Amino acid sequence: MELGVERLLVVGCLLFVVGCWLFVVGCWLFVICCWLFVIRYWLMVSQLSSFPSPGLKICCAVKLKLLV
Repeated sequence: MELGVERLLVVGCLLFVVGCWLFVVGCWLFVICCWLFVIRYWLMVSQLSSFPSPGLKICCAVKLKLLV
């Protein structure tokens, strides 16, 4: 009986440690994804404000005409 309890405690501790590591990795992935989303949004807004390509100008002009 004693051996089973010790084994159960060891397995429980290992599962707890693995769960903590997975939580930390998940948090880092979430932070990285948020930063990528912010950077992508910032690049999109900066491109729309400067109109670097004529294709983008035409696309936005068509959208504005459809809205009006």
